[in-house]
Amino acid sequence: MLITQLSSKLATHFIGDLVVSDAKGHVEVPVLIKSLSDILIKVSFTYKDQLISMRAILSEESNDIHMVMQEKVTERYILNGVSGFLCQKPNIHGGYIDQLKGIYFHILLNHFSGPYQEFYFFGKIAEPKAMVL
Repeated sequence: MLITQLSSKLATHFIGDLVVSDAKGHVEVPVLIKSLSDILIKVSFTYKDQLISMRAILSEESNDIHMVMQEKVTERYILNGVSGFLCQKPNIHGGYIDQLKGIYFHILLNHFSGPYQEFYFFGKIAEPKAMVL
């Protein structure tokens, strides 16, 4: 796979489970990934009526694609990627795991007023819904 294909491989809708540190259980959420350049993507999802979006830089190893989240400061929080999901990959915050055919990410929102929140996501490409005529 050429490097120019990295972002286009992930640019689609995913559906999966989102686990949040301050919630019990998990919720199923859609995640949208848009290609911004050959190796840069935008990841967006909504949690409790709050749109959360971030940028990630991609790299490839074997058939897997790794994401390093870009730190983001907003009026309400600082968003950081959290590493540690993959053994011996200290700076990887998410990615596409070919063997599982899905994406994952782990981020932290440090709120300026209130506690922090950690978000863990794993999802697969969303199946197109049947059209109702």
